[in-house]
Amino acid sequence: MNGPGLLTVRALLEHGRLRDIDVILKRPSVTRLFIGQLPDAVVKTVPYLFTLCAHAQRAAAQAALDAGLGVNAGHDLNRDNLTDFLRAVPGVAEVSIGHALIADALELGYTATVADYLRCIDAAFTPSLAT
Repeated sequence: MNGPGLLTVRALLEHGRLRDIDVILKRPSVTRLFIGQLPDAVVKTVPYLFTLCAHAQRAAAQAALDAGLGVNAGHDLNRDNLTDFLRAVPGVAEVSIGHALIADALELGYTATVADYLRCIDAAFTPSLAT
């Protein structure tokens, strides 16, 4: 990679309050890490990338909360990962899951899908009985 990437945050304040915020992230493609690697090495490396992403998401959410901002999320969240995401990232105020919800509703029906997403959210905030 040529560099670590670039994160630009533009905030518009009005009367001492945040009115608008724009976050632009430019980063090198992670796929370049795998060029020239053996397939077995790629398969072993991918889970580490997801672990790093979870740590980065948690740190970013905590920084936002510390700065008095809310935490909203949604990209790529679905029934398979919503519970784990909500457990891992503190203070999430809103998740935008409309696309995943509608896609699931086409297969499972609207009522069953909404109930399933509510179960995912409840499970995230219910202490686990596993020790």
